[in-house]
Amino acid sequence: MKLLEVTNKNPNAILVHSGIIFDVFNPKSEDILIEDIAHSLSNMCRYGGHSPKFYSVAQHSVLCSYEDGTSIEKFEFLMHDASEAYLMDLPRPIKRKMPNYPEIEDNLLKIIFSKYNINFPLSKRVKEVDDLVLNIEYKNFFEDKNLNFDYWTPEQAEKMFLDRFN
Repeated sequence: MKLLEVTNKNPNAILVHSGIIFDVFNPKSEDILIEDIAHSLSNMCRYGGHSPKFYSVAQHSVLCSYEDGTSIEKFEFLMHDASEAYLMDLPRPIKRKMPNYPEIEDNLLKIIFSKYNINFPLSKRVKEVDDLVLNIEYKNFFEDKNLNFDYWTPEQAEKMFLDRFN
């Protein structure tokens, strides 16, 4: 499909990996596919691309899902950044300066989480695990400059994300 066709169909939409024209501001549950989420997050670099090597949101999410918790919590840890598949991963300082971002993100998360039977809003424990893994990443990437950190390729990250999901 040509860009002009997508734009003409819906100027608020993006064309996602599966070929669905996804309206970011009016998302529909039937347009959300876990394969699109896994593919997008596995190709999206965290830290605005400033990590020492490519490090995907999907890898971050999978590593979060390995932390201690109930099976429900581990699923929440895996899916906590699912909206970024459609909105992009923005570093926290940038998100805080975009007044409409939380509303748009929450609307999308509600629909994704409803589709996959995840509680909304996310529990305090999800934020704790997200921050824990963020601190581990930060130490390895920016303090210790650990180039032996196990960086996954996008293909590995996508597979690992879908394996954890299933």
